[in-house]
Amino acid sequence: SFPSVKSREQMFFYGHPQNRFWKVIASVYDQEVPVTIPEKKAFLKKNHIALWDVIGSCDIEGSSDSSIENAVPNDISPILKKAKICGVFVNGKIAEKYYKKYIEPETGIAAVCLPSTSPANAAWSVEKLVNTWSEAIGEAVGTDRMICELFERKSLGKVELPVTPVSGGFMHRMYRVHADGKTYAVKHLNPEIMKRPDALMNYERAEILEKIIEEAGIPIVAAKIIDGCKMQKIFGNYYYVFDWQEGSITDWNNITSAQCTKAGKILGMMHSIEQRETDDSPELSNIEWKDLTKRAESLGSEITDILEENEELLYQVQKELNEARQSLPNIECISDEDMDPKNVMWNKGKPVVIDLECLDRGNPVSHALQLSLQWAGVTTCDADPGKIKAFMKVIQLMKSIVVKVMNMFLSLKRRIF
Repeated sequence: SFPSVKSREQMFFYGHPQNRFWKVIASVYDQEVPVTIPEKKAFLKKNHIALWDVIGSCDIEGSSDSSIENAVPNDISPILKKAKICGVFVNGKIAEKYYKKYIEPETGIAAVCLPSTSPANAAWSVEKLVNTWSEAIGEAVGTDRMICELFERKSLGKVELPVTPVSGGFMHRMYRVHADGKTYAVKHLNPEIMKRPDALMNYERAEILEKIIEEAGIPIVAAKIIDGCKMQKIFGNYYYVFDWQEGSITDWNNITSAQCTKAGKILGMMHSIEQRETDDSPELSNIEWKDLTKRAESLGSEITDILEENEELLYQVQKELNEARQSLPNIECISDEDMDPKNVMWNKGKPVVIDLECLDRGNPVSHALQLSLQWAGVTTCDADPGKIKAFMKVIQLMKSIVVKVMNMFLSLKRRIF
């Protein structure tokens, strides 16, 4: 809507009770919805938002944008000169139309058109609007600004720019942040992953288990609790903040037996916190390797010959894998299935576990076996039986399973390589 000066003083922006602007923008910034005009002004100032009409005056019938005639645009150049504007957004197609016609030619700044918050745009729910607005605003603001805003809101101090990316994250992004003499690690959770329906539930479960593990004295880097929460949200993006941990991650090709033993001990400590019986049936593998071979052939894949030559072996391995899963004890415990070498840091020979978002409850035998193979070198196709034994040093009951799986792996390795 484009109210007159008089009505704007009375209604302020988006004063129509059915317009969803204030509800949407408050959700984007994860704050309470402002109701009164003073609250709305305070909200805009606090969040560094400049809000203005595209059209300063026009002839209009009621609130019907389609009836606009004799439009006179507003001059936004004073705002651009006095404020550091990181992005210009217009609310709906009508605003976009007039912005492109009158304002963009003068400023040279393109605007991002956001779906209208008008009640007439009924096809867009509040949730859908919030997601789209959040993504667009977050992208324009950028990582540095988002982290600065996060630290300011959570009273963590003034961030020293620039924020430094930290290598190593596959799914998410890590940053080293200095603020008021302290150093933090900030994890920006992958926005695409966070769109999954079960994402927040999975993270909530992992946070509960992380707290249990931390209280048990197991060496981990736990996310900081800020305002009663571990996960922080800003501009529709999700973050974890950690105290900075000195150390380094071992090269996959240079893992020692001593490190395997220490890692295995940590996993054993997690498994020992609590164990309980379960009636859950094991997940069985049912891959049709013949179909995959045909698919690879139809795509002209270079692995077609390898699949065809080892088809019999792959079916045999799958059969033995299912038999092994069915023979597992019916117990579960707290476990970190993602505790491979990339998620353990070392400082002066002492390990500490990072990236605990995959914490869950599962079968301790299965998880220990899988991780022992990771630490022994299965990722680089050079698993060392001695390192598996080193990892399993504190888990004696698994010796027979370890030998059987190692024989299967070595047989597969010889056949393929």
